[in-house]
Amino acid sequence: MKCSKKSTNPPCGLSLFLKHFKDPSLNVMQDYKITEKKMATIEFLGPIDKESIEIEITHLSELKEYFKGDEEIAQWLQNSAIAVNDQLVNNLDITISKNDKISLLPPVCGG
Repeated sequence: MKCSKKSTNPPCGLSLFLKHFKDPSLNVMQDYKITEKKMATIEFLGPIDKESIEIEITHLSELKEYFKGDEEIAQWLQNSAIAVNDQLVNNLDITISKNDKISLLPPVCGG
């Protein structure tokens, strides 16, 4: 299947930015932006007793929503540092790319 700018079918590929995609119901040209959720690996370090998992998110800020049903992880998110690809981050307004590694680093006492 080939993609076409004038196709009335959904675009192939999820990470495409299509310009002037014709919307047959409106009979006008519109811009559509389609984004795909990215698979990221979440790594739980220290006393967080969880295996690494893969989740689909586009921004780091989505972690809180993703884990809202897991009280243990939601509690750790409140006081843990977060690293993306082994680099500490100080805000959650970060776009996640395919195959990124996100690490939750709980506070460690002693030593």
